[in-house]
Amino acid sequence: MTSLVDVATAVIKQSDALRQLNSEKHLRDRVLEVSSTIATLATELASAASFAEQCAEGGITERPLVSPTAKTAVHQVEALAAAAVTDPLSVIGHHDLPTIRADATRATNELRAGGREAWREYCDRHVPVPQTGLIELVERRAGGPTASTEQLKHLDANLAVLRAMDPTDRPGSVSALLKTLKERGELWASFDLDHVPPAVRDFLDLCAADGAPLSQLSSEVTHWLDEEGLLDRYVVVPGDDA
Repeated sequence: MTSLVDVATAVIKQSDALRQLNSEKHLRDRVLEVSSTIATLATELASAASFAEQCAEGGITERPLVSPTAKTAVHQVEALAAAAVTDPLSVIGHHDLPTIRADATRATNELRAGGREAWREYCDRHVPVPQTGLIELVERRAGGPTASTEQLKHLDANLAVLRAMDPTDRPGSVSALLKTLKERGELWASFDLDHVPPAVRDFLDLCAADGAPLSQLSSEVTHWLDEEGLLDRYVVVPGDDA
């Protein structure tokens, strides 16, 4: 017959075993939590740093986007991520983990903000405004839309999307922008616009941007647009400061 002592001993052993299992589960959960945090930090920081490097290599900006502080954060996160793979238990109680996490988050935000600013500045300087007036002129002379004008519209639409998006977490955004600009420039150069007077070109360029002032609508421009059947396409509206 089993004595109460035997029962008590069995219960104690079972309790110890349960505590061990619970302790192991807690440890495992903690390892997974910390490893996941490190992986997220490493992925986001690596993505932001990679975009900054692509901006420098692609000529998007000449100023350095990766500061010494950001470089230090990258190295720290890389070392921590490597430790999480080779010795997961070592990172659980890492005394610098909160500081490294804060530094990595700050560096990621800094790189993304700098990258977005460089992207906007580059697009403002290099992405052309769609030349709707000149495209229409080319199409009228060709008897309608052509493969080239349709391709130009497609490229302009792509540039508008690239310009408006947040490029910092889009792999290949820099190469896509530079490739589209190159294709657009080559296609635009293929159009024969030598017959368009400079004054008309200036007027159409301004209209395609923010609108041309009335002073640009000279008699030469008016006569030329009328001869081309384009005069009715343009209207006079009050300016913002009118």
